[in-house]
Amino acid sequence: MKKWYLGVSIALSLGAHAEATQQQSYDAFKQQYQKEYKTFKTDYEQNYHEFKQKVANYWGDKTELSDADTYIHYSDDLQQRTIVDFSNNTIAVESLGDGTLNADSVKTLLEELSVTSVREQAQKDPLLSKMNVNNDQLLLAAWAPKTSVDEIIEQAEISASETTATVEKSDISKTQTSKPTARAKRVQRMKLTLPNNNMLSRRASDFLETARLQANELNLPLELVMAVIEVESSFNPLAQSPIPAFGLMQIVPTSAGMDVNKLVFQKDNMPSTELLFNPSKNIEFGGHYLAILRDRYLDEIVNPESRLYCMIAAYNTGAGNVAKTFHPTGQKRISSAVVEINKLTPEQVYEKLEKELPYQETRAYISKVRTAMQKY
Repeated sequence: MKKWYLGVSIALSLGAHAEATQQQSYDAFKQQYQKEYKTFKTDYEQNYHEFKQKVANYWGDKTELSDADTYIHYSDDLQQRTIVDFSNNTIAVESLGDGTLNADSVKTLLEELSVTSVREQAQKDPLLSKMNVNNDQLLLAAWAPKTSVDEIIEQAEISASETTATVEKSDISKTQTSKPTARAKRVQRMKLTLPNNNMLSRRASDFLETARLQANELNLPLELVMAVIEVESSFNPLAQSPIPAFGLMQIVPTSAGMDVNKLVFQKDNMPSTELLFNPSKNIEFGGHYLAILRDRYLDEIVNPESRLYCMIAAYNTGAGNVAKTFHPTGQKRISSAVVEINKLTPEQVYEKLEKELPYQETRAYISKVRTAMQKY
């Protein structure tokens, strides 16, 4: 063998060895942090379910907690709650019992939200108070940018309604086998609804430049980044879900967050919730995770449009479930699935994802993101 060929052979061998070592290192990292993942998830879920049970003792079958696009805050005595819905452009105040709610109740609430920062609101929240949400944006301004309380009242429709909460109460004087008794509670509601006058686009403007910088750096479509933020959180600065996931792009610290930390920032840990509630950092993590899906898991998909649709689906449900959709025997093997994907047109890929992904949520998700992309 000539020296030149020998050098190439050695280089290739070393390159393959380095790649294998890198993969082994990454796999070891993933395994090492399974314990950290379980601890974090267990602690969060325990706090979540304990608070949910506490609320259920008062609100019964009408119990609701915050999610990705709706922020819900309960009073200290759990007799009243505020519901700020970023997806449907509504704010409601609800009260148990015979107290009186009226239009003034809504105005008082709006005035309070107009001087309360996201950080201050988080400090009052049983699920967020220990997470150090460092965001000084005013909560009302996040929901209705550049709109005063009087302008909101003037534009909005305000409605009153009542419903009944059914609360199960166990009688401790009876035996443990006794069935709980149900008690009905009156729930009063005053709801304010803003007209759908491009409110999502107005919220989006606060994050457009950050998303543009991230998209340019990673060669991602800006409309993709913005659409994912819109669909994931409706630009709710307090977005959280019991998965658990946090922030504008709903980053799961122990999966997407850990992947980005390891593969991009060379950190052997998961990002803090404080970091993920920082809008700029959250968009940075979300953008990098989209790039990881494109460049690491789905890079052998030839058609860029087909790859884009698979990226969107994988962002919501993971690359394994995308592979399962296309794999001839339903396995979560990306390499075999890619062979099938490359036989299809982009529209055929989209249709298969929309119809055959394992979860209805993800089937709807890909359609929502593609529709939202058209706005940006």
